[in-house]
Amino acid sequence: MKRKCKKCGCFISPNIKHTCTDWKGSKNPRWIGGVRKTSNGYLWEYCPKHPFADNQGYMLQHRLVMEKYIKRFLLPLEIVHHINEIRDDNRIENLQLLQNIGKHNTIHKPKRRKKD
Repeated sequence: MKRKCKKCGCFISPNIKHTCTDWKGSKNPRWIGGVRKTSNGYLWEYCPKHPFADNQGYMLQHRLVMEKYIKRFLLPLEIVHHINEIRDDNRIENLQLLQNIGKHNTIHKPKRRKKD
């Protein structure tokens, strides 16, 4: 007689080893709402159906916020800059869309002083 797994809800045949494989996303008991913070300070959001999501189904949250604002997917070379340089402040008024990494580097490059 088959029994139901308490963790994932699937039916298990007797004498067959069962490991829960459907624990992704909100089905995982450690699910905290789909946002995680990395060691470098950026927030990642779970969105497995996004065409540019990583292999675990996550996207950088500031890129998602900008995509929602401009109503299109960002191009891979486009950069979303945090104006106040706080990496987890993803309010749209703190984000600036730049064409490429070169434009982004000019913002962060220290200004050189002219020699007298």
